[in-house]
Amino acid sequence: MPDYNCVIKRIHALNSLYTKFEKLGSAAGWPIYGITISKNDTLPKIMILGGIHGDEPAGVEACLTFCNLNHQNWLSTFQFHIIPCLNPYGYIHNTRNNKQDIDINWAFSSKNLPEIQALCKFINDQKYKAIISLHEDWESYGYYMYEYRKGIAAIGQRILKKVAEVCPINLDREIDGVSATNGLVDELDLEKRTQIRGLGIPIALFQYHTDRFVTTETPTSLSMSCRIEAQVTAIQAMIKNHVS
Repeated sequence: MPDYNCVIKRIHALNSLYTKFEKLGSAAGWPIYGITISKNDTLPKIMILGGIHGDEPAGVEACLTFCNLNHQNWLSTFQFHIIPCLNPYGYIHNTRNNKQDIDINWAFSSKNLPEIQALCKFINDQKYKAIISLHEDWESYGYYMYEYRKGIAAIGQRILKKVAEVCPINLDREIDGVSATNGLVDELDLEKRTQIRGLGIPIALFQYHTDRFVTTETPTSLSMSCRIEAQVTAIQAMIKNHVS
């Protein structure tokens, strides 16, 4: 069983001059934290989300790994807002859903859920240069991703090219019932997806808080170290593409 106390200790141990954390709320008795890495609060922001599904631990680990990197090259350009584990109950019990057995990734409209309340508190009315949400897939043999964007150039294939250096890519022409190209799932009909699954976190944040929302999926059949490296590589590649 994953140890969320260890996650808490690692968050509290963050000691960079430019890193601070706050408790956004709690779910099932466990705190949900938001982390800010910034030396100039007027700079554009990038958000990183992990642990939305509790049985996808590599995203949690990747968030914490990223927090401990040297960010000096980026802090003159961006701020970073990070929620390492939005679903602590799911993380502790190794289950996709929260304590109410709800998939919070597709329950953004349920403002009574503590996980959604914590997310909304952190985001407030802020706009983000990009948001990346870290997920995993037990059915996939390789890494793949989604990219939603409005009026800006795609960077998904450039991210995948970097990830391919450390992790196999899912090259199937169809992933999760949708056509895909070299690991990038083709753009979806968001209105139709909302009708089928409800207002999800990806759709709501893309509609109201960013012009680019990326969802990554690592294959859980691979080692944890490989999956963490793939997720961190994707985060770094996304940042570098925005810097350039």
